[in-house]
Amino acid sequence: EQALRQSEELFRELATNIPQIFWVRELESETVLYISPSWQAVTGWPPPTDRQGLLDIVHADDYRRITMQAWSAPEGGVDYEYRIMHADGSIRWLHTRTFRIRDRGGKVYRVAGMSEDITGHKAAEERLLQLAHYDSLTNLPNRNLFFESLKRLLEQAQENRWTIGVLFIDLDRFKVVNDTLGHATGDELLQQVAARLVECVRIRDVVGRLGGDEFALILPALDSPDRAAEMAVKVIKAFAGPFDLAGHETFISASIGITVYPGDTSEPEALLRYADTAMYRAKAGGRNTYRYYTAEMNERAMEKLELETALRRALERREFLLHFQPKLDLKSGKVSGVEALLRWQRPEVGLI
Repeated sequence: EQALRQSEELFRELATNIPQIFWVRELESETVLYISPSWQAVTGWPPPTDRQGLLDIVHADDYRRITMQAWSAPEGGVDYEYRIMHADGSIRWLHTRTFRIRDRGGKVYRVAGMSEDITGHKAAEERLLQLAHYDSLTNLPNRNLFFESLKRLLEQAQENRWTIGVLFIDLDRFKVVNDTLGHATGDELLQQVAARLVECVRIRDVVGRLGGDEFALILPALDSPDRAAEMAVKVIKAFAGPFDLAGHETFISASIGITVYPGDTSEPEALLRYADTAMYRAKAGGRNTYRYYTAEMNERAMEKLELETALRRALERREFLLHFQPKLDLKSGKVSGVEALLRWQRPEVGLI
C-alpha cells in the first residue's frame, strides 16, 4: 500500500508539473479517467469528461481530419498536429501523440495521450515559409514563388486552353530616386509601387517582385493577347500620379515587356526571359511604354551577346590596333595634330 501511495504521488507530481497535457481514457466507455491540470492552462477550458470533450475544442477546419485519424486507429497509436480554439477565442496549435494501454491478457482497454502546445513552433515555421517565398519589403511573392506560380498556371493553361500574359515591369529612373533621396525612401517607393500594382490586377492574377526595381505580373485566362496590353496601359496610368515620399512629391514611370502563352513559348523560363527582352526594347523606345516580344528582339539580343563575347575575347587576344590619322589646318595646310583611332582586327571579318 505504501509503495502504491508513493507511486501515485510520484505520478501526480509528474503529471501536475509537466507543461504537456497528459490524459487517460477508457476505451469501452470513452470516459476520461484522468487529465492533467495543464489542460486548462493550455486550452483555457474546463477538463473534459469523455472523448467527445477532447474533440470539442478542435478547430472546425481540422475536425474532420482529426476524427478520421482517431476512428482509423480507435485503440490509439496516433501522432498528429491540429488547431484548437482557446477559451479566449485565439487559435492554438497542439501536437498529440496517443498510445495503447493493455491488460494482463494483452488486450487494449485504455488509451493515453500527450498533447503539447506548439503554437510558437508553428509561428516560426510560417515565418520561415514567408521569408522563403515572399519579398520581405513588399510582401509580394518573390522570384522563386512567382516562377513556381507561373509553372503551375501554365500546366492549368495546357489543360484548359488558356491564354496567359506575362508582364515584366522595370521602373524608370529608380536609381536617381534611390541615390538622391536615400535607400529608405527608395524602399518606401517600392512599397507604394507594389500597392498600386496590386490595385491594378484581378483576383486571379499574380503580382511578384523579382528583385531590385523589377516586378512582374501573370495574367491567366485572358480572352485575347490584347488584354495584356490593356493591363500594361492600366499600370502606366496607375503610375502617372505622384508618389508621396516623406514629403517629397516624386514621379516615376515604368517600362513594360509583354509575352504571351502559347503564342511566344510554352516554357516558363523563356516567357520571363522574352518579357525581359521586350522590356528593354520599351526602354529603348523612350520609356513609360510597353512592347510585345517578337522573335526579332531575341535575334538582336543574341547578336549583342555574341558581339560582347567577341569583344572580350578580342581584348584578351590583343586584336585591337591603334591607327593615327593626321589633322590638318585648312588655312595653312599644316598638320596640327592627330586622331587616335581604335581598330579591331576581327578574325574572319577583317578590320573594323
